[in-house]
Amino acid sequence: MIRLVLLFLFMSSCSSSIRDEDCKNLNWKEQGSRDAARGLSLSMFETHQKICLQGASFQKEIKLYKLGYQQGQKKYCHYRIGKLLGVSGSPINPSCDQVKFPLYYKGYEEGAKESKKKALQKKGL
Repeated sequence: MIRLVLLFLFMSSCSSSIRDEDCKNLNWKEQGSRDAARGLSLSMFETHQKICLQGASFQKEIKLYKLGYQQGQKKYCHYRIGKLLGVSGSPINPSCDQVKFPLYYKGYEEGAKESKKKALQKKGL
């Protein structure tokens, strides 16, 4: 089950880049929310900007993107995802601020402890 969830997270992050033809009707707030919910960095905006806003002013778009990103973080930076990452031995996602999302870190710590315990049991210790 854990592997399936992690595979989903990995696959969804791989398909996060938008295409040139998507730019015309792109909802920047929704894109920010989707990116954050996948655990992607806020710097993903720069990738989208290079595709969609070549040389254009992007003040409005970055504000919308950041607003959506903050909403999407709530979907990703929670206890269950933290625990899954801890159990799998994956690194903590730096996009999840420890002060804003303490349950994410609590889940990660518990998952990491669980992972270490299982590893020791496998070794017979």
